[in-house]
Amino acid sequence: KFISVFILIGLVFQVFQSCNKNAYEKPIESDIYVELVKESNSYFLFAKTEKEYPCSNLPIDYTFSKFGKRIKLKFNFVQNSDLCLTAIGPATCKIDLGDLSTARDYELLFKLNKKENTGKLIFEDSVKIVMNSSTNVFVKP
Repeated sequence: KFISVFILIGLVFQVFQSCNKNAYEKPIESDIYVELVKESNSYFLFAKTEKEYPCSNLPIDYTFSKFGKRIKLKFNFVQNSDLCLTAIGPATCKIDLGDLSTARDYELLFKLNKKENTGKLIFEDSVKIVMNSSTNVFVKP
């Protein structure tokens, strides 16, 4: 019984020590892949870093704005998480695109590490993202 308690204490200690609180409050150090996802009647962008981190639940901090037919999304940095899920995985975020009924197509501007990536969100037979220029933000194939 003593060994079981000792192992449990060791595991709890490892979970809390495995991610340094300040280690991931820094610029994103890899490309980002985005995917358009429809849930019910809403559209979301799911984004993930190419780089994998020792905590699989790290969120990407971002700034989102939409004006008329233009959507801007700036990826700021990888945030710290108070609880580290000790498994290797990318940092991620899910962005609600809001009401998309005002236009048929939208201009997209993604910013990551001072680089701009442009594209369009096109509503045809299906909804898709087409990138005009990509340097470090890519559409998931």
